Formats: sequence, structure tokens, C-alpha cells
Amino acid sequence: MQRLDSFNEFLFVQQSLIYPFLLVCPFIAVDGTFIETRFQQILLLAVVLDANNNILVLAWAIVESENRDSWRYFVMNFLAALPIP
Repeated sequence: MQRLDSFNEFLFVQQSLIYPFLLVCPFIAVDGTFIETRFQQILLLAVVLDANNNILVLAWAIVESENRDSWRYFVMNFLAALPIP
């Protein structure tokens, strides 16, 4: 039974950044890292480099653990947010 004061996954996509970078930056990097708090969660990121080599975060998610289901949740929902015809 899932508690009402918690969540399993959370995804945030910056829609305003995605389309311009798909035109000029065909490579999107994804990675995950640990969040060292009392909750022990994982941060998943999708990032691109701009023309000045600055890292821009297109999407991020907080998940309970880094496993196949968490990555599937992140990638599938991120791809659904992409403006690809």
C-alpha cells in the first residue's frame, strides 16, 4: 500500500528549452546520481551543452532507486514531451 505523503517518481521537463536545442544540438546526455539525504533517492537528468559549453538541464526526475523501471519511466515520459512529429 502506497503512503499518501510520499511519491515513487517525479518528472520535470523544461518544455521551453527542448525544441531550440533539438534543432542545433542532436546529442542529449542522460545520467543518474544519488541524493544524499535521509530519503536516499536518485536524481536522473537529461542535459545538453550550449554553444558556450554550458550544461543546460532539459529534464530531471527524482526516483526511489536506479533500476530498469525508473529509467523506463524517465525516458518514456521525456520522449513523450519531445516535439517530434
